[in-house]
Amino acid sequence: MRKIYLSVLLVLILCTSAFALSNEEYYQLRKSSREFSRAERMLTRVWREVEETITEKEFAALQEDQALWVSSGRDVYAKRKMSEGVPQGKAYADTTLERVKFLREKYLGSPVPDSEPDNSDSNETESESE
Repeated sequence: MRKIYLSVLLVLILCTSAFALSNEEYYQLRKSSREFSRAERMLTRVWREVEETITEKEFAALQEDQALWVSSGRDVYAKRKMSEGVPQGKAYADTTLERVKFLREKYLGSPVPDSEPDNSDSNETESESE
């Protein structure tokens, strides 16, 4: 039974890493999708807020969890949405916004940010108003 469990675990790890965006793909998506870029800025903002409210030990554990989410969960969920016909930028934006919601609920007690993120973390030159 233990051999089967380890085999299944290995297959899952290999399959999920095959879905992961490379660094180049990530930066290209961030440049090409305004929606994904905005979601990423929101994620960065919530990370700053969370870091100010938890201990260093809790933050280190959260960083490990985030690395796992980036390396597998984010991409698997986004690819599933894409297989349903959702465009790549929107699929990754939606997935990132779900992570923002999770972090806000778990660590800050509120799923909704106080306001839209500003453009200080972005190299975009066009206005974010819609």
